Amino acid sequence: MGHKKVALITGLSGQDGIYLAVLLSKQGYQVYGVTRSERSDIHLRLAFAGLIGSIEIIVADLLDKSVIKELIRKLNPDECYHLASESSVAQSLSQPSNCLLFNHISTLNLLTAILEHSSETRLFFASSGEVFGIPKYLPAEETTPFFPCNPYGLSKSLGQQLCQYYRQHYGLFVSCGIFFLHESALRGKYFFVKKIITESLKIQGGEQSVLKVGNLQVERDFGYAPHYVQAMWMMLQHSEPDDFIIASGRPILLQTIVDLVFAKLQINQDRCIVDSALYRPKEAAVLYGSPHKISHQLQWCNELSHSQLIDLLIEDEIRYQKSFLSYS
Repeated sequence: MGHKKVALITGLSGQDGIYLAVLLSKQGYQVYGVTRSERSDIHLRLAFAGLIGSIEIIVADLLDKSVIKELIRKLNPDECYHLASESSVAQSLSQPSNCLLFNHISTLNLLTAILEHSSETRLFFASSGEVFGIPKYLPAEETTPFFPCNPYGLSKSLGQQLCQYYRQHYGLFVSCGIFFLHESALRGKYFFVKKIITESLKIQGGEQSVLKVGNLQVERDFGYAPHYVQAMWMMLQHSEPDDFIIASGRPILLQTIVDLVFAKLQINQDRCIVDSALYRPKEAAVLYGSPHKISHQLQWCNELSHSQLIDLLIEDEIRYQKSFLSYS
């Protein structure tokens, strides 16, 4: 019987952690997932994804370097996926120190632990398209200079540079995935597409009267989270560590997303109210990435149209809400 690969996922309770655990479990891995606490909805998320009993949950503080060193030494994982982060741009603006501290130190602790105790481990770091801020040219590519315009983007740029340093100076197998927006029913409730769909369903059901939004005249790059986690795994199977943009390459106006959701749920457009208080202080009018490199080298691509993506997300959200009711 062959060696069963061991994978460690930080940020298990997030959407990417859950969907990656599904993928790795199907691939035959022994999966360990780290979470800061066994928050009340993690078991609902695991049940929704069919993961109850198939992975091991580890409660650990990624800011405690001694705990992380012992965890890496004990597990000696073949692959480690560092997904844990303070990931809300809005929260990073209101609490910048929390975002910068956690996202930077957790990454440093993992890199140090792997270097000292498990140097053959392959590490994936989840970076973000927010590292580019307001780029000088589009689409953003792997060589586009970083110019983040919020604390979250800054923290991810620092994390990616740390990974590159450990790769270049110590020879660790560290790959960074620069993710543009990707959505699912397991997304946090304050993220744009999740908010639009959940509140629109409430409007359709008579539980809410209007949808309040910020600036809809910006364009962003969106994809489907279960498809995007496949790119993480593919990157760690590659012969050499490298950095790749994971994106659709097709921007869409936020107003168009609202229009699509409202049309599919048969909601009148006058139910959408733009509130200037919800605007971000500074953001790119258009931000999207080029998937050319990952498509060419790893044969990964996003094939969903925007309309297909919205259909999937609405279906998943309805299924998730039914799952929540039955689990409760």
